[in-house]
Amino acid sequence: LLPPNPKPWPRGFSATFYTNLTTILEDSPALPQHAIKGKIWYQEGSGQRVFHGAGSKECIQFYNSEASCTLVFNQGGMFAETENGCCLDMPEIKSPPRNWTLTPHEFIGTKRIRGRM
Repeated sequence: LLPPNPKPWPRGFSATFYTNLTTILEDSPALPQHAIKGKIWYQEGSGQRVFHGAGSKECIQFYNSEASCTLVFNQGGMFAETENGCCLDMPEIKSPPRNWTLTPHEFIGTKRIRGRM
C-alpha cells in the first residue's frame, strides 16, 4: 500500500496547530508542561505567517522570549516579530510555493533525538 500522491496547497488557507507536545513528556522545568496553541496563514503570492503562542519553545529557544512570537515568510525572507519588534531573521528562507509538495525529495535517513525517532 502506497501513500497518496501529494497535492498542492490551496491558494489560501489557515490552520490551528499545537506545539510543545514533546516537552509534556520530558522533565524540562524551563518549558511549560502543556500544549501551546498556534496558527498558520498562507496566501499564494503573498507568503505565510506563523503565530506561536506565549511559552512556545520556538519563541523561547530562538528569540529568548516567553511571550508570543510571529514568523512572516515572503520573498524578502523570514521576519520575526516579538515583543521587542520586528527584524529580518533569515533572508534565505522564503515562503514556499503552493506546489512545494510535488517536488521530489530524497530520503537521507533518520536521526535519534532525545532517544526518539
